[in-house]
Amino acid sequence: MDLNPFIPRPRPTIDGLVRHEYRKTLQPGEAEHLEILGRAFQPGAEVRLSDDRTGDWTAQPRDVTVVSPSRIVVERALHGDVPDGKAEGQGGTVPATLRVTVTCPNLAPVTNSFAIEYIDK
Repeated sequence: MDLNPFIPRPRPTIDGLVRHEYRKTLQPGEAEHLEILGRAFQPGAEVRLSDDRTGDWTAQPRDVTVVSPSRIVVERALHGDVPDGKAEGQGGTVPATLRVTVTCPNLAPVTNSFAIEYIDK
């Protein structure tokens, strides 16, 4: 089915994240699992994640699923260890800003930032 280029397609938006406990340190074989909430997501969308503590996260396209136009699931996302100045296991949280960028086919990327907290787990 060809889309009519003269009819504007809805622009995706990123509205939020499903609550999740982000770990300061990922052990071998562990990964973060997140769900992105929004509108007008399309099959084949790509997700890029980064934060102000660890930099870019790694999420492979095969681990990103557009479940519905309002929800994207990222099954596996990896980030570096979070530096907080405390020894591992001493508790406490580390605030960070997670930047989420979603790119749907043939549309400009959309980005939104969310305050998160890393915890010892």
